[in-house]
Amino acid sequence: MNVEEMGFSTRTQNALKRNGIHRMEQLQGLGLSELLSLRGIGVRAAAEIQKKGSAVPRKPTKQELSQFLALKKEAESYQKRLRELEKDTASDPVEMEKIREKCREARMRCLKEIQWLEDFLQTIPDSRLRLIFAKRYLEGKSWQAVAFAIGHYDEQYPRKLHNRYLNT
Repeated sequence: MNVEEMGFSTRTQNALKRNGIHRMEQLQGLGLSELLSLRGIGVRAAAEIQKKGSAVPRKPTKQELSQFLALKKEAESYQKRLRELEKDTASDPVEMEKIREKCREARMRCLKEIQWLEDFLQTIPDSRLRLIFAKRYLEGKSWQAVAFAIGHYDEQYPRKLHNRYLNT
């Protein structure tokens, strides 16, 4: 995301540009001391950058995106396991509660990651790109099927748009 799109004050925006920072990705991982070491960035500007920078969602990697369907299946399997554990009355109740709690925690981790990926897809500004990502990751379609879904016959077209978006 471009620095101009973030709505920084003019002073902060100009200071970032003078330091050669034009994209928010360049600021990721910078702590307060690193921000303050930039020319023209004071305490107020650093606070503004940190506040607005924390609101910028990180783009997932291709590997994280490709895990979407597996995460859904994993969450479903934990849910099924929890139902089975609820029916089990023969085992030690204290041990069973520990096992159920571990299953709930694992399921919640899966659901949080699924939600994060779905939230990312909703932040994609271009509807064609959203459709590409949805067909590929939410539905698990091949690149050829994705190309057909958006009205193209060459599977390289959606793949190039996809890669270009992830790399910017």
